[in-house]
Amino acid sequence: MPGAVSTPLFSPDGYWIAYTLRRGGLRDVFVIPAAGGRPRQLTHEASSFVDDAIVVALTPDSQRVVFLSHRASPVTKLVRAFTVSVQGGATEQLPLDRAGRMSFASG
Repeated sequence: MPGAVSTPLFSPDGYWIAYTLRRGGLRDVFVIPAAGGRPRQLTHEASSFVDDAIVVALTPDSQRVVFLSHRASPVTKLVRAFTVSVQGGATEQLPLDRAGRMSFASG
């Protein structure tokens, strides 16, 4: 896919690489198997021309990608964290009133 790739992250189990793809100035979340294969688009934020998504982490079980987005924010500069399954599907907002770069502690 044409566009600029950024924020690539390996999943904790080493199976996935999650990344942000910027196209036309807007960003979406993708995953691809680390061994190679077809990328899978997980978000469609860029279609709104307001929101976009930036990968920041994967959950410790390697099943969900955490991303930042302006969606669900009354103030466009307020960024919130969401997750989406590496298989695709509905997104879930994390219970934080704002978010930034993050990681998960082991143990």
